Order: sequence, then structure tokens, then C-alpha cells
Amino acid sequence: MNEDKRIMPKHVSTQSATTSMEPHAKELPVRDVINILNGLSEGCKDGQAGFQKAADDATEQPLKQIFTRLSDERMHLASELQSQVKRLGGHPESGGSVGGAIHRGWNNVKSAVGARDDVSILRDCERCEDDTQKQYLEATSKPLAGDIHAMLVRQADTVRVSHNLIRDQRDMRVARADA
Repeated sequence: MNEDKRIMPKHVSTQSATTSMEPHAKELPVRDVINILNGLSEGCKDGQAGFQKAADDATEQPLKQIFTRLSDERMHLASELQSQVKRLGGHPESGGSVGGAIHRGWNNVKSAVGARDDVSILRDCERCEDDTQKQYLEATSKPLAGDIHAMLVRQADTVRVSHNLIRDQRDMRVARADA
């Protein structure tokens, strides 16, 4: 299978719920937009590190590959956000968020105490993806310039597809264990 292609179950819609949103008439001040973009960038960096940790901890090779691809995807999203921050005259944040560092630290503690199985890793990743989707939903509800809004809607759709992939991988493994 081509690793660059998304694994998409047939029952998952490829249309985003946020694509119908239009940019708002009155835009936020540039400093507020930079803060939003930096916050999302930090969250993407957290996701990149979290997915890499998940790839390291997963036992099944196909799952390791999925997590590695998602980690790379988050690196790309963060880079795109940082480019927009620079374009707006801001300074991109250099690290992940404090909350993300805490979450990664908690996962490190959990894996040190006892090995996590793939289902628990997928559950952790799905919870993080829920949070990331909420961040993007909040950001796309703000009055942003059309090009920035469009980028965030596209990125939100990428996160939604990743969330659904993780959920489906989890469900598949749970069903296999129950069989």
C-alpha cells in the first residue's frame, strides 16, 4: 500500500463540517491572529511529539507506520502555521504547549510503569485529537482573513480525518480482541 495515501474507511465522509463556514466580515487584529496561529502551531508540535511517542510504543508495524505518518503530517501543519505567523510579521513559537508537555510527560510515566497496549495508545491519541479538533473549531469560528480561514479549515479537515482513522483503528482492534 502506498504510505502517502490516507487509509479511509468507506463509511467516513470526506466532507468537513467546517468547510461551509465563510470568513467573517470584520477581521481580528493581526496580533490576535498571530496568537491563534501560534497556539495551533504549538498544538501541532505537541501532536507531532505525541504521535512519534505512540509510534515508538505501538507493537504492530502498520500502526507504527500510521503514527509516524501522522507525526510527519503534524510537522507539516505546524510549519505551515509558522510560515503564516512570519508572513504577518510575528515570531513563531519554538516549542510545544505547556499542556502538551504535561500530557506527553503523563504518557511517559504510564509507559514507564507498564507497557501500554495498542488500544490504550489509540485511546490516548483519540482524546488528544478530540482536543485538537476543538482548538481548530474555536479558531475557525473567529473573524479571520479569507486565506487564513481557508488554511485553518483545510487543516481542521486533516485533523478530523486523522481522528477518524485513529478511532477506526481502535474500534477494529477492540472488535478483534472481543472476537
